[in-house]
Formats: sequence, structure tokens, C-alpha cells
Amino acid sequence: MTVTTIQPALPAVVEPIEQAAAIAWRGGRGTRPLEIAVVTARRGGWTIPKGHVERGHTLRVTAQRECYEEAGVIGIAAHRAIGSYIYLKAPLMPRRRVSVFELDVREVLHDWPEAGQRIRRWVSPEEAASMMHTRALADLLRGFRPA
Repeated sequence: MTVTTIQPALPAVVEPIEQAAAIAWRGGRGTRPLEIAVVTARRGGWTIPKGHVERGHTLRVTAQRECYEEAGVIGIAAHRAIGSYIYLKAPLMPRRRVSVFELDVREVLHDWPEAGQRIRRWVSPEEAASMMHTRALADLLRGFRPA
């Protein structure tokens, strides 16, 4: 008897799902050191605020929204992404293409939408890079200096 495993047919090429993220930063002027906001990821570890682009929103607006929702920071995102990376969230799922913006933090909130689900930490760009699982994101953080 022969056993055949049937796998779902997937298109040969699936376009990545667009996401936006932000390197939310503060300090770096005078005697205050440059710090980056990192948050706990739902699947464990650390990441920067990122999420899916909602219908009618731009990548830039999405990056700002995700900073508010996930990290409780409000600021002004750059008009253009400083880089991007692609990652695979799970097998058999489409890849994600993440456009990364820098965000100049203007306000840090004590309470925010995902405060009960995530931990926020302020770390140096080098420490933030060492905390990331995605090499391309780590490279963006390691070399980060505000424009």
C-alpha cells in the first residue's frame, strides 16, 4: 500500500505582505545618550514596533501608529524609509516585507493600547541590534544614527 501526502497548492510566486516598522529614538543630543525603543514580540524575544498596513494608510502612518500601539511612544516619522528587510513569519505563510522608518520620539506614554501585552525598554542602538533575530534588522539598528 502506498501512502501519498497531499500538500496544498501554493502559487509559484507570492508577493510579500507589506508591513511598516519604526526605529523610535530619543536622546543623542548633548549629554543624553541615544536610545532606541524595543518591545517584546508576541512569539518571544525583542523587536521594534511594526505591523500591517491598513487599507488607506501609508507606510509612514503605519509606522507611527505601531509605535503608539505597541510601545506607547508618539513622535514624527521620517518621510522616507531608511531601509527594509524581508522575513518569514512561519512556514507556508507569505513572506513579510518591512519598510523601516526612523521616528523622533516626542512623548513617552505610561499607558498605551498594548501595555498589558508588551514590555518596552530603552537601549543603545548596539544593544538593540544584539537583541534582534533578523540579521537585516540588526544591521539597520547597529548602524543607526538619526538624520
